[in-house]
Amino acid sequence: MKHKYRTAVLVLGTVLGCLGTNNLVASSQTVPSSVEKHAKKITVLLSKDQPLSSSKETSFLGSGAIISKTGNTYYILTAEHTIPPGSVEKYWVTTYDNKQHKVDRIFKAPSDLDLAVLSFTSRKNYKVASIGDSNQIESGNPIYLSGWRGLQESGEEQQYLVNSGTVANPPRNDISKELVGVSLTYTNETHKKMSGGALINKDNCLIGTHTRVRFFGSTSAGIPVNTALTFLTFLNASSANGQSPIPTITVENCGNSSLDADPSNFLINICNSYNASPNQEQAFLWLDHSLGKNITEEEALQFNQKYHSAYTRINSSSKTPRMSNVCKSYRQKTHQDEALRFLQEKIESETILTFVREWFTTSS
Repeated sequence: MKHKYRTAVLVLGTVLGCLGTNNLVASSQTVPSSVEKHAKKITVLLSKDQPLSSSKETSFLGSGAIISKTGNTYYILTAEHTIPPGSVEKYWVTTYDNKQHKVDRIFKAPSDLDLAVLSFTSRKNYKVASIGDSNQIESGNPIYLSGWRGLQESGEEQQYLVNSGTVANPPRNDISKELVGVSLTYTNETHKKMSGGALINKDNCLIGTHTRVRFFGSTSAGIPVNTALTFLTFLNASSANGQSPIPTITVENCGNSSLDADPSNFLINICNSYNASPNQEQAFLWLDHSLGKNITEEEALQFNQKYHSAYTRINSSSKTPRMSNVCKSYRQKTHQDEALRFLQEKIESETILTFVREWFTTSS
């Protein structure tokens, strides 16, 4: 389902992208210089083979953002549809300094979520994006898109772009039953091959990944970073060797130190990305049924006592929690985080794996 539907979407996106390229500008005058400098340093070009030694359009795949680093290994967040099937050895990353790096590994999101993470190795110190809280975005907020556009009909080479726009639909509102996780829309001018580009707020915080060119009429669309964190946390939680593939997330200067991709925060990030979309509600119904069979009344009581404030703990129930109600009332409180970590410890890894597949699958 994922690839069949995506093919149709890509055809439409490519056509719309080509129609808009005649009005291309390299950088909008309304982009603050601090945003422009920061955005360029975290944004990369993704390619098959080496695009700087070839003008073939087929070698240029899309854009991405550096989101993490451990040792000499860097991790890039991008749209999954930018990466065609093929051996990892075929793919390259070009950083802002025109240095090219071979891709080491590719992690694709489960089910229908259009995200992926790539890694590359370099001894050079590259800037890593700071992660913002996409739930804090409001309609009308400024938003900046950073990415690369493809080879034009004129024969002009790929070019780095950063431009400004405003948020049309904030991530808390679900807007598409067909596109899982796509809930952020904006007015920025977008072009072919900018998929996977970084969406940044005025404070230089990464708040999303661009995935769709003018797909919703007059606006383009992307996946909010809180949804990406759910994917990254699941990736870490399901690591075969117990070592987190994405060990750090930078939250410096973004005022949200509680956001990270630690495996123990899986349910926390689920609640942070909850917007009552049909696929999420369907997944929660499945999880509620599983919890009802696998946690005891005492464990349910402990969770409810931990989750609710001191004023309501005395009346806490031993009934199995309904996860949609839990996430609707979630406010990033310390006692709520502790309760969600407690509950996660009671859930088998296979249950989490199945739940994630449901969470990121288009609802029937």
